[in-house]
Amino acid sequence: MRLKILSLLLVIVPMLAHAEPAGALSADSLKKSPDKEISASVLLVSPGNKAYSAAGHLAIRMQYPAAVLDYCFTFEMDLQDRPLRRFFFADANAGFAAAPTEMFLSQYQKERRTVMSYPLDMTHKEKQNLWRNLDNEIKKGPYRKFDIFKDNCTSSCVDIIMASLEADDISEKDLSEEKNGFTRRDQLKSSLRQSPIYQMFWNFTLGGVEADEKADSRCDTPLDAVTALMQTTVVDSIGSRTLLSRHASLLAGEMNPVSFEPSDLKNTMLLLIGLMLIIFAATLTAANMRNALTQAGVVFDAFLIIVETILGLWLTLMIFSNHSATGWNPYLLVFNLIPLTVWLLFRRNKHYGTIFGVFCIVAVIFVVATPFIPCAQWPLQMLVITMAIRCLNRYFITNFEKKRRV
Repeated sequence: MRLKILSLLLVIVPMLAHAEPAGALSADSLKKSPDKEISASVLLVSPGNKAYSAAGHLAIRMQYPAAVLDYCFTFEMDLQDRPLRRFFFADANAGFAAAPTEMFLSQYQKERRTVMSYPLDMTHKEKQNLWRNLDNEIKKGPYRKFDIFKDNCTSSCVDIIMASLEADDISEKDLSEEKNGFTRRDQLKSSLRQSPIYQMFWNFTLGGVEADEKADSRCDTPLDAVTALMQTTVVDSIGSRTLLSRHASLLAGEMNPVSFEPSDLKNTMLLLIGLMLIIFAATLTAANMRNALTQAGVVFDAFLIIVETILGLWLTLMIFSNHSATGWNPYLLVFNLIPLTVWLLFRRNKHYGTIFGVFCIVAVIFVVATPFIPCAQWPLQMLVITMAIRCLNRYFITNFEKKRRV
């Protein structure tokens, strides 16, 4: 929806201002302008509070004061129809749109997000190329499919900048070496470190093998893209230059910034919640073994089965997603529909307790294997431990009742 609104504004606003729309700026008009009148910069936006904006955002700003033009070009998803389903199943159309900078910034000011501007050191011809390429992308509309790793705001902005250069040599810094061979999963976790809940959610959701491939040194996250562009050297007939300036200016929000800093407090809170669940489950199990708090045990077990079923359904749906990093997920071994099915269909079966005993063993093995499971994380592993304790409780109680009947 926002993509369509931005595209509409691209046409309406310049008409009201008696100026050419961004897409109608001709190369000839740019050639007549001194280089200092045309500027290009990269905009880095701090993380938002939605799943698809939790890693931040990257955009390109083009300015041409002689024609009273100041536009921000942003790669957006068209989420008008069933937005969450389209986003998570990689079925959301995406493409570049442009809006007047003031209007572009206002939406992030409302969300209290920081926007930093980094000037691009490009020749006049390269700026022409960049503007022309951006205009051509807008004319095509949202013809691409958004993918969290392969086709997103970061990769699209970086690719179009690099495609606009006319240099003899371009030396790009391989940041992956500095990051000890980070995988895409590591890169995403790093970019979401200020939001442990989203970090846990995405790490849990991305079970496909492509999530554990070597990260692209410049295209995976907005912050990493800015860092990489600052270390990219361009060589041409004039000499060598750094593609992106380190001197940023604040356009919106507070100078404290682009809050990509980790939140240790939130991480600690998640671990404490997991620990409290384990302690509660162990205490309740001890009471149930003495035939006490039976009703509380039933309610708690029902809660765990509901949570496990929801997580299992989610992971099952992600198998059918078109995202490059989703697919079979190891967590399906412990988060699935088996406990619910067993409870609904086999409660009267003589092997009812044994099934939960086997499930307990699987859960224990899964926790022990944590170092070897890329998507494993301790807050969720603590939930698995809680489930194992209650499955063990169900195994012993069922077998005790069976022996008592005999």
